[in-house]
Amino acid sequence: MFGIQVGPGPWYPSRNIVGGELFDNQVIGAKVGINVDGAGVRRVPTAVFANRVSDVPTGARFSDCGRPIPTGWMNVSPTSVVDRRNDATPTGASLSDPCQFWSAVSSAE
Repeated sequence: MFGIQVGPGPWYPSRNIVGGELFDNQVIGAKVGINVDGAGVRRVPTAVFANRVSDVPTGARFSDCGRPIPTGWMNVSPTSVVDRRNDATPTGASLSDPCQFWSAVSSAE
């Protein structure tokens, strides 16, 4: 499932965590390498940068969820405010769902 989870998003609705930095980590083989859901606010974003993620299934989705949720190296939910510093690599932009904890993944085709 998630290599690193930032914020309470997949578990329950809550106020976003405020501030903090997540950097210089390595994640290998997660369905979502870094999932940010429920982190940062406009005045105090959460910084997530300079992390390495590998061996994530590409072009796949969580097959047991009611809506299509893609796998990926990093997901930043629309409710999160993240400072990625100079990292311009595209990320996913999905809200998390508890189904991701137990769902298998399948091809997005």
